[in-house]
Amino acid sequence: MSYTTLYKVPKKGEIECYQEFRNAFRGGYLIWDNLANEFLGKGASAFMLTDMQPIWDLARQAEIPGAYRITLMTTFDNVMVKRRNIPLLIKAFEKYCADFDDPGHIPAQIEALKNVATEKDCFAVCWTQTSVSGDSWRVPDECDETRTYDASRDSGHWFLFEEIF
Repeated sequence: MSYTTLYKVPKKGEIECYQEFRNAFRGGYLIWDNLANEFLGKGASAFMLTDMQPIWDLARQAEIPGAYRITLMTTFDNVMVKRRNIPLLIKAFEKYCADFDDPGHIPAQIEALKNVATEKDCFAVCWTQTSVSGDSWRVPDECDETRTYDASRDSGHWFLFEEIF
């Protein structure tokens, strides 16, 4: 079965798997589906075979509630949320959960985020939304192998609350 992975990002060193949430369709896909139904009039599956851009574009539309845009952006590639912003993320997730009948495993992610936010060695968090697509936080090393991402030496990541809000 597929899963969503929440990672703990240290200030220096490789990111670590913090918690896995079984059935990735209860994460990113359900967020896309809920928002697409609400704001685009049809579910995410209608976009999967053609173009997901209309769903991604919801993140930039000011008329979409901020909590929904934040929740959506946690499904984007290479996104991180610094520990100091985890309370803002939790608040957005709570609003999303309150407003949609099926929030998937976002309530479980809230609990994990509350816990990881208390850990002093946590600099940030990030996700792999679905194990089916592989580990997006693997990067090539010097020996033509791969290693786990290190935010202090690798580039490509971005911080949700600093670059968007």
